[in-house]
Amino acid sequence: MSEHNDDSFRDMNMKQKIGTVVGVTLFIAVVSGFIIGIYLFGMAGIFELLGIQYTSVWSLIIFVVSFFILKNSP
Repeated sequence: MSEHNDDSFRDMNMKQKIGTVVGVTLFIAVVSGFIIGIYLFGMAGIFELLGIQYTSVWSLIIFVVSFFILKNSP
């Protein structure tokens, strides 16, 4: 670990910059999707255990996304 690769974003060529931005964006999208998916299946499981019925999967998705946004707002 004595060698450090100190390439800054400024020193990268255009192809490397695009690859870095796409990679970070994809990583954030996957992590966000995983977190929202955990909320979705968690809420679906809780609703199933409590006997709560929802009209469609889209109504559950809208509820979970709005719950996630409202819960994490300041």
